[in-house]
Amino acid sequence: MAQHPEKLRWRDAHPYGLSASQFGMALGFCGRVSDYVHYLRNIVGTEHEFKGNTFTEHGIRTEPKSRALYELLTGCRVDDGGFFVTADRILGCSPDGQVRYDATEPPIEERGALASPASETAATLSAPSSRLGSGGSSACSVRIPFKSQHRARSSTAGGAGSGGLSALCSHSSAVAMQSGDSLSRRSGVGGGVASHSRVRLLEIKSPFRALYDCTKSGATSFGIPSHYMCQIQGQLAIADCEECDFFVYLDHPVCQVEAWRVRRSRAFWSWAEPHLRCVSGWVKEGPPDWLNRAFAFGNFDFNTIDVVPLVFPFDVSANAALADARRFAYFARFPNPFEELERRRIAARAVSAVGVDVLAQDWCTAYAGDPWAALSEYQRIAVTAQTPAVLHLFAAAEAGAMGDAALTGASSTSTAGDAAVELWTRLSSWRRALEEEGVFEASATAALWRAWMRTAAAGHDPPVPVRLRVPDDWELGRVVVECRLPRLPGAACQTTAPLPLLDTAAIRLHRRLFFASVGVVGGDAGVGDGTNSACTVEHGSRAISREWSWGTVPSLPTPPARTTAPRAWC
Repeated sequence: MAQHPEKLRWRDAHPYGLSASQFGMALGFCGRVSDYVHYLRNIVGTEHEFKGNTFTEHGIRTEPKSRALYELLTGCRVDDGGFFVTADRILGCSPDGQVRYDATEPPIEERGALASPASETAATLSAPSSRLGSGGSSACSVRIPFKSQHRARSSTAGGAGSGGLSALCSHSSAVAMQSGDSLSRRSGVGGGVASHSRVRLLEIKSPFRALYDCTKSGATSFGIPSHYMCQIQGQLAIADCEECDFFVYLDHPVCQVEAWRVRRSRAFWSWAEPHLRCVSGWVKEGPPDWLNRAFAFGNFDFNTIDVVPLVFPFDVSANAALADARRFAYFARFPNPFEELERRRIAARAVSAVGVDVLAQDWCTAYAGDPWAALSEYQRIAVTAQTPAVLHLFAAAEAGAMGDAALTGASSTSTAGDAAVELWTRLSSWRRALEEEGVFEASATAALWRAWMRTAAAGHDPPVPVRLRVPDDWELGRVVVECRLPRLPGAACQTTAPLPLLDTAAIRLHRRLFFASVGVVGGDAGVGDGTNSACTVEHGSRAISREWSWGTVPSLPTPPARTTAPRAWC
């Protein structure tokens, strides 16, 4: 990520300080400790200092888009990560984001159980893996210019050296943490945290070629590279938080995603902090004579850290779960929500085939066979990951290459600086999104809604076409959505003054419920020439099939009288 301004000022004032992104290297998980000390003392500040490469530039460029996808999948708003330092300002960290959540919120593994014969208990889900991790470096990590980094860590601390290490680090102790300035990434975010809320950190990685998995060199048994685990735990300790979401987004050559929720390990910090202070002291004062390339700090068992899945590995481009038990061995230990939803989808289609209309509901019910409230948090994330909105916003190129419009009933348009996708949602979904954004009362939708409630169609929730514009600037965290409003049915349309037929609003990406409700009306809608979408509009027991293009609006006929409330949706 780009350097936080407070971090740059801290670095100028404390050149021997260590930031969390350096912890893995300082502890020897990306090469030799002595080599890294030499690098910090003799290379940094010269023309040979590492300034970045294609991999780091890719990560910086992709981070806003990665953050946007995290917000959409989890429904959580991300604020600026801020910058934190220890009381003596020796150690610091700048997370990629902060997520505020209710302190009474149960852990994710307890928010609904997956209905699977192989389901495990929440206690099993949160238990650490029994497999051991290993040291080493990641193929996508930031490397220091020493060949020795490719060698495995030595378990030898150097006999005479261990005594010197103990003497030098004997002064280390737990220190109070204080936070630096935390500037909000978006307006309207207060600096303080209410007593009933907590902060969860967010760390984003955007690898260049593939997701992280258990087969990579230097990976822990969870699949998280060991040096990134050091970074995460350092951030949790310095920022005094209990959880960090480690979100991995692959943007090229295909769009894929995975994520873990990592809990704070005080045992790790008790092990790591004295070592980090030693390295900082060696950088400032010079290394001891006994420090050589054979030296290594003692190993830490990463399996004692509490880690749970957050987003199961998923290929957005192919709309398929990544279930390779060898690569994603940790995730394979738990029931896969994508597979569970697929079983529900098949069951829903079977029920629909015998006369119960399930697929005419919103996207969530159409896919899972259940309303949103009946899904576990893992299933909600999985449902959202498979929505047409996610595919076309985050994997637009792949969607076009696959001819996805013909598969989903969506129509994609793309001109210079104006990429968009045309989908459908329910009128009440659009209304609720406007209410959440605080713009409903002054919108064209409000005028239509009031007139609609005075007609015989008041009990119906008609589908409406929406156009989602792919953001030019993902940093804003919003998607501009245009909605074509329906005409009033029957005689009401002729006795009422003309109403605006187009409404537009910028919807923030953490409004997950809205984007999860956007899909295609009917499961078999198709596109002919890419400009018209087949649409089946349900009115009681009648189904009217018609063509619609963005230049026209389907006029809904007056439905039969209805005394029951409309079916709950998403």
